[in-house]
Amino acid sequence: LSGMPTWVQACEEAYLSNGSVDPSLMWYYATALHWTLTQFTPASMEVVPENVYERFFNVFTILAAIIVFSSFFSSISGAVAMYRRKREEHLVNKINLVKFLQQNHISMDLAGCIQYFLNTQKSRLSVVHRIHESDVPQLKQVPSDIK
Repeated sequence: LSGMPTWVQACEEAYLSNGSVDPSLMWYYATALHWTLTQFTPASMEVVPENVYERFFNVFTILAAIIVFSSFFSSISGAVAMYRRKREEHLVNKINLVKFLQQNHISMDLAGCIQYFLNTQKSRLSVVHRIHESDVPQLKQVPSDIK
């Protein structure tokens, strides 16, 4: 590694060639943050790998970004697809219920009561219920003096 220039040395030379004083610690942090963000976006910047080690680190960072972004995008796509399937299934079930009620000549009053009951059942199932001590078998092992 000795004798090979680093991105820090290259940036210092460019910075000092403009007649400025030595770059501050904040400048180094800002430059590193800027470089990191350019690895995850289509942006560019003047900091480039200056030796083989920095080049390999850059390639590793880009590959890691591709993998992380792909898995993040995949999980979002999966969640959206699952939501759509559940919504479509709910709509199909609702349509089938209406068809059944119509085909079997169920009165409007009874059909309304059935639909109301099913809607309230669905909303009751979606309510979060408190967990009681009897629902957690591990709590039976806890001594009574610390309960």
